[in-house]
Amino acid sequence: MEEKKAEEEKEKKKAVKKVLEEKKKAFEEKKQAVKKAQAAADKAFDKKMGKYEDAMDKHDDAMDIYKRHMAKYDQTMEKHDDHVDSLEEQYEKEMNRYEEEKKALAEMKDDMKAKDAAWQKKIAEEKLEYAAAAKKYEQIMKELKETEAALDKAAVTLKKYRRAPHVDDNGGVYNVKSLAAPACLSALVAALLAALAC
Repeated sequence: MEEKKAEEEKEKKKAVKKVLEEKKKAFEEKKQAVKKAQAAADKAFDKKMGKYEDAMDKHDDAMDIYKRHMAKYDQTMEKHDDHVDSLEEQYEKEMNRYEEEKKALAEMKDDMKAKDAAWQKKIAEEKLEYAAAAKKYEQIMKELKETEAALDKAAVTLKKYRRAPHVDDNGGVYNVKSLAAPACLSALVAALLAALAC
């Protein structure tokens, strides 16, 4: 009976260990998924920053063009008063283009802020999932340690029954005179093996 309980405890311990390994594997998979998501977020952020820098370069180019046109406008005003109207029209076009680029840049910044907020939310959710998994893991580990302590206690109790007069010289439960195992013992071993196979 004690051996059967010990075997059941052993099976329970194996089952708990298997569950822990599965949880650990699932945790590692989630951890890898979080790393992949973070890498994807970093890549998307770098891409947006590249677009932002390109837009700033275009903006700087437009400003350089604007400055050149303004210098040309000043020279033209000194030499030719009759070209003032055409230069003002050109200036208006450049200002419109500048405003459009400025508006596009503001939209890109707003878009980046929205995407950053979405990623921050996703990261917070992943952190919550991680915390829940860690808490569950700690609970399982606590149960495992309690089971191990119970098994150790049972082993100590069982050990005193594994000494004379309770056992024979070979550590068996019954004192057996001959080396051949009795038929009832063979049947018991067969039954135990059948139970373990299930």
